[in-house]
Amino acid sequence: MAESSRRTKITRVLIVGGGLLVAANLLIFAGLSHDSASGPQLPSEIQQLFPEPQQVIRPQETVGADLRDDLQGQLYINGAPIPADQVSGDPNLGIVTFRPGCVGSGQTTSGADCTYREFDPGTYNLRIDFWPRTQSISEARRLGEFGSYGWQIKVG
Repeated sequence: MAESSRRTKITRVLIVGGGLLVAANLLIFAGLSHDSASGPQLPSEIQQLFPEPQQVIRPQETVGADLRDDLQGQLYINGAPIPADQVSGDPNLGIVTFRPGCVGSGQTTSGADCTYREFDPGTYNLRIDFWPRTQSISEARRLGEFGSYGWQIKVG
């Protein structure tokens, strides 16, 4: 009887161990086959978005894009262009951003005259148009060197 009990324990250990081994292999396989890229692939002209698509931000967060250094851009919020005197970042390095209240714009625009003092809660559609710094926007469109990318964010 003792030998039968011992054989049963060994069989249980082997079955449980085999089950754990199968489960571990399934997890490893699932991890390897999972696409690690988060979100849609950005065009090569865009190095980074501020914030990333679908990200929830605070009402005073900076929004915009970091373009390749040889590009210039125009930022739009809900279809409205952000005036050049309210853009922060460094356009010479392809960084086109906007901060509510025009904080850091480097211009003389007061917070009262800024397009947004702060973002109201809700969903916002952002768009960055971009083209070579050596061309006007109309010339870039005519030559097919104009690009545009849009994304949504949420303000909480």
